[in-house]
Amino acid sequence: MMTQDITQTDFFLSSLVNYFQVTTPIKKVNTVNTLIEEVLKRNKAQLGDKRAHLFKKLEDNLPEITVPDEPLKYIMNSVLQYAILSTPTDGEIEFLKK
Repeated sequence: MMTQDITQTDFFLSSLVNYFQVTTPIKKVNTVNTLIEEVLKRNKAQLGDKRAHLFKKLEDNLPEITVPDEPLKYIMNSVLQYAILSTPTDGEIEFLKK
């Protein structure tokens, strides 16, 4: 019974990945880097108020993600908001993408 459930779950996940590949026929490049830059630009005032030092190490030419842009942007914005609130004044925030 568990094997059957695992098989069905695997089939569902494969179908979901195929759906994302079909609905995004244009090859995207550096999506995560672009979204990080957008989120940082949107929160620039809050970063300035905290006087937080920002470090970015973003590698290029990595495999693309299958998550749609809007949910990923929401996730990154939420993580940055949490980081800003958790960082002390004159603290440091680092983005690392490998």
